[in-house]
Amino acid sequence: MEQNLLVRKLEGYGPLSVNDRMVIEKMTAANVATFRAKSNILADGECPEQIHLILDGWAARYKTLSNGKRRIMAFLIPGDFCHLHVTVLKQMDHGIIALTPCKAAMLDSRKLSDLANKRPNLTRALWWTTLVDEAVLRQWVVNATRPAFTAVAHLMCELHQRLKSIGLVKDGKFELPLTQAELAEATGITTVHLNRTLKDLRESGLIELRAHSLFIPNFAALAKAAGFNDRYLRLREGKKRGDDIRLVNALIGGDSLAVPN
Repeated sequence: MEQNLLVRKLEGYGPLSVNDRMVIEKMTAANVATFRAKSNILADGECPEQIHLILDGWAARYKTLSNGKRRIMAFLIPGDFCHLHVTVLKQMDHGIIALTPCKAAMLDSRKLSDLANKRPNLTRALWWTTLVDEAVLRQWVVNATRPAFTAVAHLMCELHQRLKSIGLVKDGKFELPLTQAELAEATGITTVHLNRTLKDLRESGLIELRAHSLFIPNFAALAKAAGFNDRYLRLREGKKRGDDIRLVNALIGGDSLAVPN
């Protein structure tokens, strides 16, 4: 049986027990919703009663500007929470759209809170997901100031490393079911500029795009061109020990995490 991608992601931030894994797998399979491509999973201003977790497909965080244009602020892949702590604020301050057909687990926030309070390893892993989401957002803010060639290359590197961490990259190739318009909205450039940039990346031998898949023949070369360092993704935190645990405990003020209701 294929490994639950949330389990795989969380284990990148710290060890989970067999029982932890079983509980997560059961919880994420209990209530699953499907969403059509280009439909809202959550609308800006909505007050969700459940926590949404992407199980299959690609989604995105977005804001619609006053001129009607859309800006994508993050891509969500399997194993990503749409809004782990939205129950604190009660109301969405941005939208979540399914870019492809998606399946999402609808998680009861009270049950997740109870689990986190009883399972310190799960607590730490959930906090790492929040910290990494914030780090990715900071990188995207910086990426908007980079030249287009560097910005697009950086985004490709990030997607490669995130997908690789959950086993969705094989020999440098992964599915990239995004339109040029969506990539442009994520990097803050026009579709015409995005098209030229992809052409430059292909002609430089750094990427190959074919039928909604991306092949990176030499990741180190692309990373060098992008000035990319994946330390902000914390992909190897699960292999570290005491210092990381003490850091998370300091941030949260103890061993327990209550996912707010």
